[in-house]
Amino acid sequence: MKIAVETIGCRTNRADSASLGHQLAALGHQLVEDRDEAEVVLVNGCTVTARAQRDSRAACYRARRGRLDPWVVLFGCVVRAGHGEGSWRDARTLAVASPEELWPLLETLSPEPSGPSRPQAALALGGPRRGDSRYFLKIQEGCDRGCTYCVVPQARGKPRSVPLEQVLVEARRAAQAGFTDVVLTGTHGALWGRDLVPASSFAALLTGLAAEALPLRYRLGSLEPLEDDQDEVLAALAPGGSLCPHLHIPLQSGSQTILEAMGRPWGRQRFSALCARARHLCGPGLTFGTDLIVGFPGETEALFQETLDFLEASELVFIHTFAFSAREGTKAAAFPGRVPAREVARRSALVRQLAARKLSALQHSLVGQVLEVSVDAEGPPAAGLSDNFLRCRLEAPGPLQRARWVQARVTGVQNGDLVAQVLLGGERG
Repeated sequence: MKIAVETIGCRTNRADSASLGHQLAALGHQLVEDRDEAEVVLVNGCTVTARAQRDSRAACYRARRGRLDPWVVLFGCVVRAGHGEGSWRDARTLAVASPEELWPLLETLSPEPSGPSRPQAALALGGPRRGDSRYFLKIQEGCDRGCTYCVVPQARGKPRSVPLEQVLVEARRAAQAGFTDVVLTGTHGALWGRDLVPASSFAALLTGLAAEALPLRYRLGSLEPLEDDQDEVLAALAPGGSLCPHLHIPLQSGSQTILEAMGRPWGRQRFSALCARARHLCGPGLTFGTDLIVGFPGETEALFQETLDFLEASELVFIHTFAFSAREGTKAAAFPGRVPAREVARRSALVRQLAARKLSALQHSLVGQVLEVSVDAEGPPAAGLSDNFLRCRLEAPGPLQRARWVQARVTGVQNGDLVAQVLLGGERG
């Protein structure tokens, strides 16, 4: 069949969709980008926020308008959390929750149901999306930490790790396919290995990947609070290793009062100590990012100001801001003190302004320095993402190859991106 896959949500969803596309192609299906050419449209939905759920619904609506009147199959978090039902479904929109249910459904829809056997149900490992220069390698999924605002435990289930040997097989596959930039994704990646027999640790996973000595550089996806192996993980980010010097750790609020109401497993002091320890072990090239929820119930103006003050004093540069979204089945959905939408929008704008100013200051401080950049657009103009997560417009004497690393000297900042001159002989990978 001709199948289109549309993805809503996070890197983990992107890894799931990439893995699904790889398996569909292996079974002889034809993957298409244009839903007008599709007989089946698979929508990998998200339910982490109300907006993500609306986007999932809108994707189903759009898919129904395909020229071939396609079947629309909704799957993923939005279904697993029980949010896939509703009046927006019709006779040609089908909801499934898991790969175990998806494969037999596709066989039912296929005009040739006697085709190749479907793959065994397993934890999807990820892969490249069509046209992507980075390879998304899923190492883990699930979380049982129970933050009061979060629906992920319902949507993803308990923590489940991909065994090390399977991760290594997938890393080798990425290298053989010509990728050099690999993103390690997971719902709570720092929990990797705790559920394996024998138990292992996230630091052991990083050690295993480094020991393979593949021509790859690894980016860490969002990491929830690091566990007992914190120093070993941070040491792997030091210069000269295979890990890119960027650390993204969700903070969610800069107010200790709000953090406690959120049920977050650590506070401001521990977060600051982690950043300071990471800087000490990894040096000046390391950059920090975080996620922040604005408008959590009970967030007064004074508590919001605590967040602004904390962000201002921190080393956080990449700040992804989300408006609080009450999700059915979470404790916070029933909390009093809801912040009006207009006020949430105002506060979100203030956080974005602060983040933009801090990012601009970092960018200008890098003028004259040499960065490692992964090329993701050959151009002209060529562009890429530095190892410490900065967008770069690349100036080069000749054509550049996608999915390759280059050394480039920063010459300026333009329209929110770095401008960098590729050094002669600086291409590798």
